[in-house]
Amino acid sequence: MAQEKTYRVVCTLRHKPGEILGARFVAGLLGEWVAEKVTAEQARYFASIPGGAYKVDPPLDAPEPLKEAAPTKPKVRPIKMMGAHELETLLSEHPSAHPAVADAESQRKKPRPSVLAAIEKAKATMTVALV
Repeated sequence: MAQEKTYRVVCTLRHKPGEILGARFVAGLLGEWVAEKVTAEQARYFASIPGGAYKVDPPLDAPEPLKEAAPTKPKVRPIKMMGAHELETLLSEHPSAHPAVADAESQRKKPRPSVLAAIEKAKATMTVALV
């Protein structure tokens, strides 16, 4: 069962706190009167009173607020988990990653020749770039 949307009504008129049409008003921090959990029908009534003494929050005609999307993190696999082709691609795009790839590859029981070749190529690229 969907929960009915509720509103908050703030009144700036000087009157004794109490109940108005089923909405219970209590003293607010700034001298105003506040009614929480007001139904849509009650909110429409208070919004229809001329003079602006009653403010409905959120406004009745306001669209539903957008839910913020959870921040997405790029899916980056640890170097130790990458396959040979992924490492070769990484090194061709980011030659400066060669020390980390070389370290990870040296910890393998059988270093892969294609990855070792890509490491050497990345080192050569970095050397040429520095010269």
